[in-house]
Amino acid sequence: MAEVYWGALTRDVPFVEYSTSPLITAAAADMSAFSDFRGPKVGGAVTPSTLFRGNTPGDLAGPYISQFLLKSIPDGATTIVQQYRTVTPGNDFMTAYADWLSIQNGVPTTASITIDPNTRYIRNGRDLGEWLHRDFTYQGYLGACSILLSFGAGALDLANPYLTSATQSGFMTFGPAHILDFVARAARAALEAAWCQKWLVHRRLRPEEFGGRLHNHVTGAARLMRSCFIRRLLARLSAHTAATCCQWPIRKEAPHFLPTPRAMAPSLELVSRCSKRSLTNPS
Repeated sequence: MAEVYWGALTRDVPFVEYSTSPLITAAAADMSAFSDFRGPKVGGAVTPSTLFRGNTPGDLAGPYISQFLLKSIPDGATTIVQQYRTVTPGNDFMTAYADWLSIQNGVPTTASITIDPNTRYIRNGRDLGEWLHRDFTYQGYLGACSILLSFGAGALDLANPYLTSATQSGFMTFGPAHILDFVARAARAALEAAWCQKWLVHRRLRPEEFGGRLHNHVTGAARLMRSCFIRRLLARLSAHTAATCCQWPIRKEAPHFLPTPRAMAPSLELVSRCSKRSLTNPS
């Protein structure tokens, strides 16, 4: 939960400024103080280069944003430049307890996000959150697959039988049509499995709902827990309520809990493997 709060507090910090941002440094130091924090560390400590990253292979390599979210995507006879609509800095919601409670109770809100007039490459957590807010279920995987397929044979697994054929090439089997079909199928299967676990098995409390209970704990309206992170973190939330800082004025389903559908969709490495050629960042 502390990591979720820090993600909200730092969502306007550009990823390229993580190494110099005092707020990011404070977040890393605070997360390092948790004895059971299981995210990646360097020398036993969370650092700006490991903050908000995962533990799977390759998560600490390169910049925070994958080049699959930066490079232009081949799309038939056209090309998709990955500059997206985003929202203006500081555009946060449910920063007052009454607003939070109203939305939790299902009351329609009159609040609305403020769209940035310029499309942009994904620069920070807010841009990434808005991309996730608007994408379809396997959009990121489809874009990555299209980029890989543009490399031709160099992107295919070495076990692909057509790589050594002198007379045939893959299409419906072990070729683009086959691979693209599996990208969509994997996403659908992941959604079904994730929704079953989320709604029929775990039924865990959403972060913003837990935040409301934390607010009541801090104000004395209800007793929740004793935790050192509450005192440290809420000092930085003095302008807001503990139920804060949601990026959208809506009550979300449980997207932050395991399993998440997008995280369950298997890596494209299962169906194609990128060669070791460099993926150059866009200018």
